[in-house]
Amino acid sequence: MAALSSTIDLLVKEYLIFRGFTSSLKVLETEIKNDNNKSYRVDKILEQFSLYIQNYEIANLKSYWRYFERCYFSQLGHETFKLVKKLETNVLQLYVVRALQNNKPERVIEFFEKYAPELQQDAWSDWFIIPFMKNPEQNKTFAIYFTKIWQDTVLLSLANCLDTIFSQITLPVLLNFEKEKNKLQLIQEENKGLQIQVLNYEKELNRLRSQTLLGKYSVATQTDDCDIESTQKAGESKTKSQAAKPRFVPWKFLGSKEKETKQTKREANSAKQISIEENSMRK
Repeated sequence: MAALSSTIDLLVKEYLIFRGFTSSLKVLETEIKNDNNKSYRVDKILEQFSLYIQNYEIANLKSYWRYFERCYFSQLGHETFKLVKKLETNVLQLYVVRALQNNKPERVIEFFEKYAPELQQDAWSDWFIIPFMKNPEQNKTFAIYFTKIWQDTVLLSLANCLDTIFSQITLPVLLNFEKEKNKLQLIQEENKGLQIQVLNYEKELNRLRSQTLLGKYSVATQTDDCDIESTQKAGESKTKSQAAKPRFVPWKFLGSKEKETKQTKREANSAKQISIEENSMRK
């Protein structure tokens, strides 16, 4: 949201300059300079809170917290708001601890004198004596508050709280327009990437198809060659077998001349037999 807010601010400035609204432009620049939201940059907001604590500006610290409470925290649910109130207590306790660590007990006394009516919760019941204690960091009740882990945890909890709230607030139309524009650009970029992937897949598919067809053609060619070679060998073997066997010609395939010769021989033999029989009878 921070980047969107900065972009929209520039667009609005450009529009005001275009329309010649110089007075509005000056007011806008002043408002941006004093922007409590810091363009919704959580790190800048934490930096502002830390600056008020570091400079012992308790009035500004509480005023800054009231701004967020009025604009954002008050819109939370009951249970969540209770957690935010506890976080507010921790932020104020952090202010007290930092003042004591920097040898500024007068700032702590000033804090309790000014805001005692607001500090009647149980969480503050043991704290009114702390400005008058020697080495409170060694006291078992307060020792934890003087550790770096606890102090960092308070700021981290505040950062997480603000980040969660900013992510859930309803954006104005102008910010939504920019958001939708960015979303559309992202979709277009993803679409281009997917189109490139499809082209790459098609190329790979065509390559695999070509390899498959080439493999099938190679196998078919080798099979045909083997069939031709087998046929040739079978023919040669058959020729050799026929040459080795004696030729046999069945009688029904004999030529007419051979039939006539055998018939003549039979007739001659029959005539000869008859002649022999006649001679025998004469004798």
